[in-house]
Amino acid sequence: MGARVTTSPWLAAGFCVMASVLVADEPSAPAGAADGVELGSLARLAQLEMANGNGGADTEEAAQPLAGYDKSEGFFIRDKTGDNYLRIGVQLQIRYSYFARDKRGEDVGADEVGSSDTSAIELERARLVAEGNVLSKNLTYKYQGDGDTDGAGAWKTLDAYVEYWLGADLTGDQANASLMGIGIGQFKPFFLRQESASSSRLQMVERNITNEFFNIDRNLGLWVRGDLIGDKEGPGVFYAFAMTNGFDSVNVRPNVVDNVPAFVGKLDFQLWGSKIERGKYEEGNPRQKELFTVGLSAASDYNNNSNNLNGLRYQVYELGLDTQFKASIFSVQAEYIMRWLDYQVGNTAIPGGRGDAQFAHGGYVQAGVLIIPDYGIELTARCAAIWCDDAQDGNGVEVGPGINWYISGDHKIKLQADVGWFDISGNLQDSTEDLDGSFGSGGNFASSFESTSAGVEAGEQGLLLRTQLQLSF
Repeated sequence: MGARVTTSPWLAAGFCVMASVLVADEPSAPAGAADGVELGSLARLAQLEMANGNGGADTEEAAQPLAGYDKSEGFFIRDKTGDNYLRIGVQLQIRYSYFARDKRGEDVGADEVGSSDTSAIELERARLVAEGNVLSKNLTYKYQGDGDTDGAGAWKTLDAYVEYWLGADLTGDQANASLMGIGIGQFKPFFLRQESASSSRLQMVERNITNEFFNIDRNLGLWVRGDLIGDKEGPGVFYAFAMTNGFDSVNVRPNVVDNVPAFVGKLDFQLWGSKIERGKYEEGNPRQKELFTVGLSAASDYNNNSNNLNGLRYQVYELGLDTQFKASIFSVQAEYIMRWLDYQVGNTAIPGGRGDAQFAHGGYVQAGVLIIPDYGIELTARCAAIWCDDAQDGNGVEVGPGINWYISGDHKIKLQADVGWFDISGNLQDSTEDLDGSFGSGGNFASSFESTSAGVEAGEQGLLLRTQLQLSF
């Protein structure tokens, strides 16, 4: 026989009293509460309040933090609506470089910088950025400054601009805000693909010599840009057109700025893969995204000697074609640029063969593969070249491999190293961002080409080893 369980009537009565007290204290479901919502917890009570509209439309906004750190955006401060937002970012690049220079023959030639090797640690970039929006999600701003070793630690302003995104006003839909933005200030125009990519998102330690030669650097002016056609995934078109004070016209006093503006344009046709939001280019493929895009770029500048700079006049036109492909663990990008340059002093072509219609062109191919994707280990390689068709002008070449460790799984924290062979003629034409006429007596020219960030200049030949740790947030 099974054991018989009996219950004391006093114990049963006690349970009944406790149950009645709990039921009496339990908040009743407000009218219209959703079916199946269980009572008895603060979370459920909150659900009931929201179901009845108590907490209202502001509930989601109030639940968002007003200050903190976001993995994708960094440190931020915002109000409840998001109409006022400030993001504070930092970029640090600590680099070691060793340049083993070679002499061409027994003696240093006229186009050689020298044969001495250099070895140094430097703070290549030490940047602080403040950006966000004010009064509206569509009125954005950015300030970025830098105090790196190349500038002797002196603080300089890189970007300082405001931009209003008209797409929401034009279409009546906030989701279309990126259709058109109008901006003014000091900025980096969209021109070359690699130059348009942030230095924090490069696949190799530094940009290639072709980019550095044809680069127009930051400008002061106004622009319009936006994303056309396309959702988060799929085809789309990005455009950007700018009118500026001139190439490399930042931090320049107004009384020495030429009176004729420069014009810059960029078109990107995204044929496949993830959308590039508002032109935020990224090299390599640490997050294994898919992308195929083809781009066109153009720029022109004219100096009519209105600033009386050495009596110099010039006209320059540049055209570029670029492409980028990403799939799984692979990435590759390439670019080809052409330049037509006309130097004159007064109404006379500069002597020494640098007169009408100097032509220079160049390009590069850069690729990478994640050999250990789970740990973000990537092998890279690049080949870049500059050709000047004038018989008196030289050429430049860069080729070499590299390796990356994406410590954070993206570009924010990474360790990079590359080795490049450089051979750059001393009589190379002037670089585009320095067309102020570096010519001597009798028409003897010294090339103005020098890249402090890449660590090379005209007349150098040798093997350059660079390794760099980056922290960016």
